Amino acid sequence: MIKLLRLAEEVNFRLNAKIICVTESIKKEIVRRYKVNENKLVVIPSGDVSAMFAGAIARMLSEHGDVLSPDECKLIHDRTDQAVRGIISQMQWRNNIPLWLYIGQPNIFNNKTPNDLLRHVYILWGI
Repeated sequence: MIKLLRLAEEVNFRLNAKIICVTESIKKEIVRRYKVNENKLVVIPSGDVSAMFAGAIARMLSEHGDVLSPDECKLIHDRTDQAVRGIISQMQWRNNIPLWLYIGQPNIFNNKTPNDLLRHVYILWGI
Protein backbone atom coordinates (compact mmCIF):
# COMPACT_ATOMS: atom_id res chain seq x y z
CA MET A 1 0.00 0.00 0.00
CA ILE A 2 2.81 2.43 0.90
CA LYS A 3 4.52 1.80 -2.45
CA LEU A 4 1.27 2.56 -4.28
CA LEU A 5 0.84 5.82 -2.36
CA ARG A 6 4.42 6.89 -3.11
CA LEU A 7 3.90 6.13 -6.81
CA ALA A 8 0.72 8.25 -6.79
CA GLU A 9 2.64 11.09 -5.11
CA GLU A 10 5.42 10.88 -7.68
CA VAL A 11 2.99 10.97 -10.59
CA ASN A 12 1.19 13.95 -9.04
CA PHE A 13 4.41 15.87 -8.46
CA ARG A 14 5.65 15.25 -12.00
CA LEU A 15 2.38 16.14 -13.74
CA ASN A 16 1.58 19.38 -11.89
CA ALA A 17 2.69 22.63 -13.49
CA LYS A 18 3.33 24.28 -10.09
CA ILE A 19 3.53 22.92 -6.56
CA ILE A 20 3.10 25.02 -3.41
CA CYS A 21 5.26 23.99 -0.46
CA VAL A 22 4.74 25.42 3.03
CA THR A 23 8.43 25.11 4.01
CA GLU A 24 11.78 25.21 2.27
CA SER A 25 12.62 21.78 3.72
CA ILE A 26 9.51 20.26 2.10
CA LYS A 27 10.57 21.79 -1.22
CA LYS A 28 14.05 20.29 -0.91
CA GLU A 29 12.63 16.89 0.03
CA ILE A 30 10.30 16.84 -3.01
CA VAL A 31 13.21 17.76 -5.30
CA ARG A 32 15.45 15.12 -3.71
CA ARG A 33 12.95 12.30 -3.40
CA TYR A 34 10.93 12.72 -6.61
CA LYS A 35 13.51 14.44 -8.87
CA VAL A 36 11.05 17.26 -9.58
CA ASN A 37 12.35 20.38 -11.31
CA GLU A 38 12.96 22.95 -8.56
CA ASN A 39 11.41 25.69 -10.72
CA LYS A 40 8.00 23.98 -10.39
CA LEU A 41 8.04 24.47 -6.62
CA VAL A 42 7.04 27.67 -4.83
CA VAL A 43 7.42 28.15 -1.07
CA ILE A 44 4.54 30.01 0.57
CA PRO A 45 4.85 29.54 4.34
CA SER A 46 1.57 28.84 6.11
CA GLY A 47 1.76 28.70 9.88
CA ASP A 48 -1.73 27.44 10.61
CA VAL A 49 -1.63 24.48 8.21
CA SER A 50 1.90 23.53 9.24
CA ALA A 51 1.11 23.80 12.96
CA MET A 52 -2.08 21.76 12.72
CA PHE A 53 -0.33 19.08 10.68
CA ALA A 54 2.71 19.01 13.00
CA GLY A 55 0.46 18.70 16.05
CA ALA A 56 -1.55 15.87 14.50
CA ILE A 57 1.59 13.99 13.47
CA ALA A 58 3.16 14.43 16.93
CA ARG A 59 0.01 13.03 18.53
CA MET A 60 -0.03 10.14 16.04
CA LEU A 61 3.58 9.28 16.92
CA SER A 62 2.81 9.47 20.62
CA GLU A 63 -0.26 7.26 20.42
CA HIS A 64 0.56 4.91 17.51
CA GLY A 65 4.32 5.13 17.01
CA ASP A 66 4.63 1.41 17.71
CA VAL A 67 3.27 0.59 14.23
CA LEU A 68 6.28 2.27 12.61
CA SER A 69 9.88 1.19 12.45
CA PRO A 70 12.41 3.12 14.58
CA ASP A 71 13.81 4.71 11.39
CA GLU A 72 10.34 5.82 10.28
CA CYS A 73 9.61 7.25 13.74
CA LYS A 74 12.87 9.19 13.72
CA LEU A 75 12.26 10.56 10.22
CA ILE A 76 8.73 11.68 11.06
CA HIS A 77 9.81 13.11 14.43
CA ASP A 78 12.65 15.07 12.80
CA ARG A 79 10.35 16.48 10.09
CA THR A 80 7.75 17.46 12.67
CA ASP A 81 10.43 19.13 14.79
CA GLN A 82 11.65 21.08 11.72
CA ALA A 83 8.11 22.26 10.99
CA VAL A 84 7.52 23.45 14.56
CA ARG A 85 10.88 25.24 14.68
CA GLY A 86 9.99 26.97 11.40
CA ILE A 87 6.60 28.01 12.77
CA ILE A 88 8.10 29.36 15.98
CA SER A 89 10.75 31.28 14.03
CA GLN A 90 7.96 33.20 12.24
CA MET A 91 6.25 34.26 15.47
CA GLN A 92 6.08 37.95 16.31
CA TRP A 93 5.11 39.68 19.55
CA ARG A 94 2.62 42.55 19.50
CA ASN A 95 1.33 43.97 22.78
CA ASN A 96 2.73 40.92 24.62
CA ILE A 97 0.66 38.58 22.42
CA PRO A 98 2.23 36.05 20.02
CA LEU A 99 1.01 36.29 16.45
CA TRP A 100 1.86 35.01 13.03
CA LEU A 101 1.43 36.73 9.71
CA TYR A 102 -1.00 35.21 7.23
CA ILE A 103 1.93 34.27 4.99
CA GLY A 104 5.40 33.80 6.48
CA GLN A 105 8.21 36.19 5.70
CA PRO A 106 9.75 36.67 3.27
CA ASN A 107 7.12 35.83 0.66
CA ILE A 108 6.71 36.52 -3.03
CA PHE A 109 3.61 38.66 -2.38
CA ASN A 110 5.26 40.87 0.26
CA ASN A 111 2.13 40.21 2.35
CA LYS A 112 2.42 41.30 6.00
CA THR A 113 -1.21 40.84 7.04
CA PRO A 114 -1.62 39.19 10.47
CA ASN A 115 -3.63 35.99 10.74
CA ASP A 116 -7.14 36.23 12.11
CA LEU A 117 -7.94 34.92 15.60
CA LEU A 118 -9.13 31.50 14.42
CA ARG A 119 -5.88 30.80 12.56
CA HIS A 120 -3.88 31.88 15.61
CA VAL A 121 -5.84 29.35 17.65
CA TYR A 122 -5.07 26.67 15.05
CA ILE A 123 -1.36 27.46 15.29
CA LEU A 124 -1.28 27.45 19.08
CA TRP A 125 -3.37 24.28 19.28
CA GLY A 126 -1.11 22.60 16.74
CA ILE A 127 2.16 23.38 18.45
